[in-house]
Amino acid sequence: NTDTITSNLHGGGHATTFRPFLKQNYPEELLSTITDQIKRISTLVPKLIEENHGPLLELGLDIGIDRQGSVWLLEVNSKPG
Repeated sequence: NTDTITSNLHGGGHATTFRPFLKQNYPEELLSTITDQIKRISTLVPKLIEENHGPLLELGLDIGIDRQGSVWLLEVNSKPG
């Protein structure tokens, strides 16, 4: 389906740069909110996980942004890849 976006490269997705992607897909007034939410998630989630499970050294955070600009934490993986 060409109307969907996938982040999984093995599922047919392709890599793109963050800011141009946001500018192309979201209104200007949402860009800083989206960016701030992603920064907050990527700062807080690893700290919370490591406080409860010990140091994991490397985490993969799967983050999605819906069409309305809401940011969602989809999944966290230790030793991503």
